[in-house]
Amino acid sequence: MQTSEVLNFTARNAALGLNLPDVPITIDSPQEPIGCVVLFHGFGRKPDALDELTTTLIDAGMWVVRPYLKSRAKGGLNDRDLMRAVGDEVQGLKPADLPVVVMGHSAGGAVAMVVAKEMIERAQPVVGVLLIDANGSIENIMQPGFDALSERGIPVRTVAASAGRCNGKAATARWLMEQSQPFAGIQLTTGRHCDVEGTKSDLTCRLLCGGVPDPTNAAIIRTLAVGWSRAWLTRKSEPEIEPGGKRLSIWEDLRVVKVL
Repeated sequence: MQTSEVLNFTARNAALGLNLPDVPITIDSPQEPIGCVVLFHGFGRKPDALDELTTTLIDAGMWVVRPYLKSRAKGGLNDRDLMRAVGDEVQGLKPADLPVVVMGHSAGGAVAMVVAKEMIERAQPVVGVLLIDANGSIENIMQPGFDALSERGIPVRTVAASAGRCNGKAATARWLMEQSQPFAGIQLTTGRHCDVEGTKSDLTCRLLCGGVPDPTNAAIIRTLAVGWSRAWLTRKSEPEIEPGGKRLSIWEDLRVVKVL
């Protein structure tokens, strides 16, 4: 079942003195959801760029909420007031008892950190954050979000591509690896910034960020995103894709991934 809704920030704007636009949100729900994934697209992209990842998450029993944040500084993807407003409003879109994973690609990773921080400060059941080749201000966005999450024992992981222009030379992956957690995620040694989009990756993304669509890399990203999310939402381990796990070891042996 799929429904689409539009958030209305009128009341919040009046209360906070803000002038924020409505945000279209696509909500996809399986019959018996095990949890909710709030999924943010990257700069210059739309929610449908992550259709293939969304389908995989739905098939694994996850309710997926995808806001569309336009690529502009004010009233868009880089507007922190809007990020916080989305975090506040998204809470009312899912059944209250469903745990939440917050996930974001590229600049959407920065939004994911702001939204996750907003949600936990409002006592929402966030159980994990996944940054997919994220790019954003480490000092102003990533670090405050990480500190708030780690204080509550909420894991933050990444699936990163090789260093390139669209991921800030993999700065977020390096920073996360330096934080005080034993497993920060993986870096795809052959990965490109647009891999997560699979066949939805278009010429614009490839020209700006480099590379061609790689089905193997896209499949690995989906496997990790679903596996880690399922582990967080159900509190059951996914040993095949944890450090030392069979599948992760095979990928390492093939030099496809580097463990961070």
